[in-house]
Amino acid sequence: MNLSLNEAEDLAQGIIHFIKETSSPTSCYFIAPPFPFLDRLQTLILSQKSSLLLVAQDVSAHEKGAFTGEVSALHLKEFGVKGVLIGHSERRHYHQEKTNLLQQKTSQCLSNDLIPILCLGENLQTRETLNTISFVLNQLQEMCLPFQENIKSLPSPSLLPPLMIAYEPLWAIGTGHVPSLDEIREVHKNLKNALKSLFPNHNIPLLYGGSVTDKNIFDILKLSDVDGALIGGASLSLKTFLPLLKETRR
Repeated sequence: MNLSLNEAEDLAQGIIHFIKETSSPTSCYFIAPPFPFLDRLQTLILSQKSSLLLVAQDVSAHEKGAFTGEVSALHLKEFGVKGVLIGHSERRHYHQEKTNLLQQKTSQCLSNDLIPILCLGENLQTRETLNTISFVLNQLQEMCLPFQENIKSLPSPSLLPPLMIAYEPLWAIGTGHVPSLDEIREVHKNLKNALKSLFPNHNIPLLYGGSVTDKNIFDILKLSDVDGALIGGASLSLKTFLPLLKETRR
């Protein structure tokens, strides 16, 4: 819930310019603005003929009906949205979103050809008691198992994946504290192996998120099981985001 509309347009324009100048067929860029900005930013993206894609920050668990304040997957599709963040730590924490609700939201995305970007991660206590791997693998199973057969039946490969996973250690989000490269490598290796078992016909992208900056993005993306990054605070200004993006093209 940041930036004005004009600021969001300036930010998107800067990202679009970067993509045009450094285009790579293997790279894919998404932005996740607040709901009210989706239409204007999609208009900007289309006018610039950019490959930049829109992601929504949330979606309703319901298809339609008397759910005041909710935004449905069908609504999002009308604005050109390609994916939705599901289970972000702030939604889990501030809105007490539990597994059943997240599964319903994921189902709405899959039923409407939107990519669910499923967020998971452990808190500091779980990390300190050495239970990180079992915790995140359990989260992954809870969020993916109900959709295993549906996704396995989809044709592969396709231009965009049927879903994405974002590992965000809660204790690293916005704190400046980042797991060591070995810690990130260990979690991603275990999650990748689990994803290959769940969805053997698909290459499910696995992103890392949590205090990612231009100082650490290059080393994080070099890790073999890290397919991309979910950027938070550093993405809110071109002053901090463009140096980060340039590091990904190094």
